[in-house]
Amino acid sequence: LENNRIVTGKSGPHELKCHYPFYELMWAVDPEGTKRYIEAFWNAHIYDWAVLDFSRHGKYDLEMGKLWDYAYRGGRIFFVGRGLTFINCGSDLYYAAGMLHHFSGDERPLVWAKRLNNRFLETRDPETGMGGYQFSLRYLRNAPHWTDRAIHQFSGQLAGHFVAEGALSHPGKIRSIAGNAGLARMVLAQQLGEPGQVFARSAIEDLIAYGKWAYEAKDNTLHAVHTDGMRLTGMVFEEDGYFGKRGGQWYPIQAGGLLLRAYATAYRLSEDAADRAFLWQMVRDIARGNSLGEVGHPEGDDIRLDLATENADAAVIHALLELNQSVGQEAYLSLAERVGTNILDTRFHDGFFTSGDVALVDDPAPLALLRLCAVREGRPEAVPLSPAGGGRVSHRGYQSSF
Repeated sequence: LENNRIVTGKSGPHELKCHYPFYELMWAVDPEGTKRYIEAFWNAHIYDWAVLDFSRHGKYDLEMGKLWDYAYRGGRIFFVGRGLTFINCGSDLYYAAGMLHHFSGDERPLVWAKRLNNRFLETRDPETGMGGYQFSLRYLRNAPHWTDRAIHQFSGQLAGHFVAEGALSHPGKIRSIAGNAGLARMVLAQQLGEPGQVFARSAIEDLIAYGKWAYEAKDNTLHAVHTDGMRLTGMVFEEDGYFGKRGGQWYPIQAGGLLLRAYATAYRLSEDAADRAFLWQMVRDIARGNSLGEVGHPEGDDIRLDLATENADAAVIHALLELNQSVGQEAYLSLAERVGTNILDTRFHDGFFTSGDVALVDDPAPLALLRLCAVREGRPEAVPLSPAGGGRVSHRGYQSSF
C-alpha cells in the first residue's frame, strides 16, 4: 500500500476460484471502483471473447479491450485454447458480470454471463445430463506436458469413451460444479429475478444429474464419474499423470454441508414436482449422513432430528434455514441452533473463529450465525444473500440481541 505496488504469489497472476466477493458492500462503498474491478476481471481473464476461452490466471495492468462489445461466435466445445476453462473461475466470472448488471442495469454483462454459463452446459452428456468442469482443451503437439491432462493419462485406459479433462468428474470437481457454482447461480438468480432464472435452472439440473449418477445414499458418498455415466471410483491408474501416480485411484468422499445447502436451496427454488421429490430425498440422505438425524417429509411427517449432534459445519446452518424457509418447521431452526452452539464451543476462541491454531478472518461461520439470528428475529432480509464463499459482514450494520 505504501508503494502503490501489486504484490501477489510466486506466479504473479490474479486468481478467483469460487470466492464470489461481497459485491453489494463494494458497490455501496464505491460503485465506480466496483465496476472497474469487474470489468478488469473479465478483461484480464478472457483470452478469446469469440469462444470465451479463458484462464483462472489474469494479468494485472492490461490495456482495456472492448469488453462487452466484443463479437461472440460460440461454436463447438472442447476446442483447443490457451486457457484452462475451469468452472471454479468461470463461476466467479459469470457471478461478477451478473451482479454488475444487477447494480447498473446494463444488459451487456448479463448477456456475457449467460453465454459463459451456457458454455459449461454445452459439455453435458445428452444421456446423463452431467456437465464438465471445463469446456476446452489445451494441447500443443510438441509439448506433451501441456496436453489435456486426461488425454495424456487415460487415452488408452478409457478407450471407447470420450477422453478429456472436462469429461472426468472426481468428487472435488463435483463439489465445485454442483455445490459452489450451483449455489452461486442460485443466489444470482434470486438477486436478478426473472432475467436470472436460467442460472437457477442450470444449477438445479446439475444437482439432479450428479445426484443420480455420482451419489450413494447408503453411505453418503460422492463418487468419481465420467459424464457419460461410467463410475470411475476404484479405477486403478495405468499411467502416471496429473490425476495421480500409476497404481493410484479416485476414492469417494462424504457429501457434506456444502452439498446439503445446495440441495436444500434447489428444493426451495424448484417448481417441478418430480424434481422437488428427488431434491428432497437428496436432502434427507445427506442430512442423515452428516449426523443430523431424519429431516422427514416436507409435510412435517417423520421428523426425528438429532439435537445432540456434534456437527459444526456452518453450511449446515444455511441448509437448515433453507428447509425452514421452504416448509416452516421449527425443528429445523432448533437443529441449526445446535450446530451454531457446536461452532461456538469448538471454534470460537478469544474473539476469533479458528481452524486448529489459525484464526480465520474469512470464516463462513459468522455469516451463518447472523443469518440464523435474523431468521429468529423475523428479519431474514437483514442479512444479505451469499453464495458458498467465506464469511462476510453485512454493510447494513445488522446487530442481533438473540
